[in-house]
Amino acid sequence: MKLSKKITIYFLFFSTAFSLSAIAQTNETAVVDRGTYYQRGEVNHAVLHVLKLMDAGDYANLSSQTSRIATKDMSEEASQSVLKGIRAAFGTYKDRVEERIGFSSTMLTGETGKFYAVVFKSEFASMVVEEKVIMSLEDGQWKLAGYFLQPYRTK
Repeated sequence: MKLSKKITIYFLFFSTAFSLSAIAQTNETAVVDRGTYYQRGEVNHAVLHVLKLMDAGDYANLSSQTSRIATKDMSEEASQSVLKGIRAAFGTYKDRVEERIGFSSTMLTGETGKFYAVVFKSEFASMVVEEKVIMSLEDGQWKLAGYFLQPYRTK
């Protein structure tokens, strides 16, 4: 099976599994509040910690950084397995550049609360992707609520 075909399959499985499990993308039109410098710094620290764990393949320690929204319809083991499979398809992480950020009070699934979405242009060994991380504020701590990868398209 060609690498591109494998990646497409992973994309389909990943987006289906995570969309159905309520780890949904925030509403793009709602993500307009960029927040203050302090707010962005606080949540970006959590985002970078989560990405560091994923980049290192440390999915076991990621569970303490995952929100209840992310595990509502999918067990921790299942979500770790999906993430591991997706990330393996792209190879080693090389670089990422922040492109868009924003805070929102709703997700497409209807969940309400405090959410933060950040989109990176990320380079992995096998391709450049758009990497979207969604965080949710739970009990005073920012936790991973969603993670999406798709081929990077020049805008």
